[in-house]
Amino acid sequence: FEPKKNKFYYFLRKCIVKLFLKGIDNIVVYSRNEVNYYEKIFKIKKFTFVKYGIDYESHKKYMGELPEKYIFSGGRSNRDYHTLIEAYNKVKKIYAIDLCIATRPVVLQNENTTNTVVLKDVVLETFGSAMEFSDFVILPLMEREISAGHQVLLEALERNKIVIVSKIDAVLDYVSDEQVIFYESSNVEDLISKMKEVLGNYNLYKENVEQIYDPATGIEIYHNYTLLHDDLMDRADVRRGKSTVHKDVHERLYKINPALYKEAQAVLEQNKAERHIRGGMATKEKYLLEKLK
Repeated sequence: FEPKKNKFYYFLRKCIVKLFLKGIDNIVVYSRNEVNYYEKIFKIKKFTFVKYGIDYESHKKYMGELPEKYIFSGGRSNRDYHTLIEAYNKVKKIYAIDLCIATRPVVLQNENTTNTVVLKDVVLETFGSAMEFSDFVILPLMEREISAGHQVLLEALERNKIVIVSKIDAVLDYVSDEQVIFYESSNVEDLISKMKEVLGNYNLYKENVEQIYDPATGIEIYHNYTLLHDDLMDRADVRRGKSTVHKDVHERLYKINPALYKEAQAVLEQNKAERHIRGGMATKEKYLLEKLK
């Protein structure tokens, strides 16, 4: 609910909405800033911030054509595609990767999309499918008082995507730098730096795929540890239709699970020492090592 160029339309719209809000006790908003923002507009104290998840359940396969390697972005509200496209056009000179933006063409009408794949036929139900096989996701947002983009953010994280996102208050309500890679909103050079960091880590393994075996093993062991620990804490008897490990082995899990934790740390630490000699670590490895300490 932002100011419009047509002031009469904005005033009329505000009056109608305010009339409907009279019979409502509590109104949920998507970010903390929106509580004060809407209280000032409507002069009422009914707004409450709740971390709101994905509000749709229908998922369909995207049938359009997608590049073999691509960065994915999408959505409409509060997007800063100008910064993204400018950063991408510079990065493209170094890395051979496409940029796909799932949005309406009108959103990009003032942008130079010569090097950009515009997915104008992606709808809500196929959005996640179009994102699925991307190398990573970029969510370029402008700093505003209203929230936007958090559903795309959550969709990407649910699909285990690396996410580069503008560091704005509305996003910080949902994630921290432990889950995503932040860049300064509207800062082209900062975005370029973060894109190079991610793309550079991918290229570490390009010449020798075997280099990824050890870190991948460490991550997988840690993942198994977290799943076992989650079931143990929840006292869950079933996972995906099968009996959970702690249900089968009982007390022995208390010895198994710490062992998995230590093994994951050992594998990643060993890999860290070797990789420092070669010049760098992948983003997920850095994150896991910090969490394991």
